[in-house]
Amino acid sequence: MSRPERQLTTPDPMAPVVLFFDTEYTQRDSTHCAPISLALVARDTGDELYLVLEEGWTPQDCSDFVRTTVLPQLHALDPLVCTAAGALTAIETFIARQRSDPWQPVQLASDWPTDWDMLMRLPPDPQQWAAEHSIQPALMHHLIDRPDAIQAFNRARDHYLANLPADGATGHHHARIDARALYNAWHTTFHTGD
Repeated sequence: MSRPERQLTTPDPMAPVVLFFDTEYTQRDSTHCAPISLALVARDTGDELYLVLEEGWTPQDCSDFVRTTVLPQLHALDPLVCTAAGALTAIETFIARQRSDPWQPVQLASDWPTDWDMLMRLPPDPQQWAAEHSIQPALMHHLIDRPDAIQAFNRARDHYLANLPADGATGHHHARIDARALYNAWHTTFHTGD
């Protein structure tokens, strides 16, 4: 995967750590769906975490779309296969590595609000877990508050998804690919690696 080169700068220790974030889940009906996989890509480092949950869902729980599009590529790109508790531990460890200060806030930036909802199904007490780890959701269009930049970002994301390297995943609707698309679109739109 080609990534824009990053400039080395001294980060503000209290500016939020931004992690691009995507999930895949069993079906669109949010009252009956469950998370299947999750990926994070750090905006400033490009570090990645990709998880597949081994519990809480079965193929029979999935919509036809998920069975034909998501599940065949689910185990591509070396996921960490884990329980919900294991996923939370992996996420906490990943976040700790991205912070320059243990109290530095974290924004999980996604392009769809359901991604946050799916993550919040993992902790026993979601609000307490998010508060304890200073994690908040952020929709991409809130991070990019100019319409022209949102359009450029969407074009860059779509271009990335249409030109994927051959690495075992077919593309869109794979959590790691979709999180990488957000990362690449951000750096392409805002030229943060030039």
